[in-house]
Amino acid sequence: MMEYKVEMCQEHSQEAIVAIDEAEQDLKIRKLCLQCLAKGYKRKITLLKDSINQVEETKAQIKQDRQCQLQNNLESLRSLVQNIEQLKDFYIQKIETTIEFVKKWIIQIQNMEEEFMNKISSHDQNDIQQFLSFIQQQQDIQIKE
Repeated sequence: MMEYKVEMCQEHSQEAIVAIDEAEQDLKIRKLCLQCLAKGYKRKITLLKDSINQVEETKAQIKQDRQCQLQNNLESLRSLVQNIEQLKDFYIQKIETTIEFVKKWIIQIQNMEEEFMNKISSHDQNDIQQFLSFIQQQQDIQIKE
């Protein structure tokens, strides 16, 4: 139990405070000594040691409640970090897969263009209409692929 400072009664200056008048609003006359109690106080009175015990119990309960809340909060945050890490890994994998697809498309487009240019270069035509028709056919084939 915590030690407390001994206070003297406002009315009976030689007497130590032993109780608190819970109904009294004026904080200066709220504290009572044994003589004040002996005068037949009719209000709700709490012994000072009981009040101190109540304060200590309340402090202990608050500390325990706050500790539990802290643990719950920390557990929730750790779980959140774990979920964010999983989400990050998922998106990294999807991005890497997309990058690989785009690289394959680049190679495929380069190959198609090279093939197209080789066909154009190797095609011998004297007639521009036939040559343009041939180019159109080749482009249509590429579009289908």
